[in-house]
Amino acid sequence: MNFKQWLINEVLDDVATKDTSNIEIHKKENTGGQQTSYIHNFEKDGYNYQIKLDHEILPVNQTTKSMFPELENVKKDEISGYSINLYGPKSINSTGLSGIKAFDIYEILLLTIRKVIEDPQYPPADMLSYMPSETKMIKIYKTFFKRFFPNYQKLNNSNAYLRRDLLQQS
Repeated sequence: MNFKQWLINEVLDDVATKDTSNIEIHKKENTGGQQTSYIHNFEKDGYNYQIKLDHEILPVNQTTKSMFPELENVKKDEISGYSINLYGPKSINSTGLSGIKAFDIYEILLLTIRKVIEDPQYPPADMLSYMPSETKMIKIYKTFFKRFFPNYQKLNNSNAYLRRDLLQQS
């Protein structure tokens, strides 16, 4: 086990059970109500961060099935999902400012995602996706999904994850 894996296992291990009541999420309507964002702002070591979960409705039609062939057997007309965005002192780019404290920031990111997934006051999270600003972020998000969101499966050739129970429909 390398150092990074040890940190993920040991430092972030309690994310699945940790209390999320201190995660304050604000709702923001965008573009005439066509999209809603759920935002958590926080400060860490003098730097401001924002986690923004953009809620989107994806119709399940021939176009989306051509983009995501895995949707072929999904028995829904539309999929509710969130695009995950983390903004810091250098917008969406990693800062290199946090060092080992980056795990504190990622813990807050994971807790925010978990709160939105679990709390029925938010629209359902059938799909989660992210758009990394740097290729090194892909590995981090893959690790997070595998470890902390095992009930979501990666869709081929994308950074999108769909709930496994939807993929298992026949």
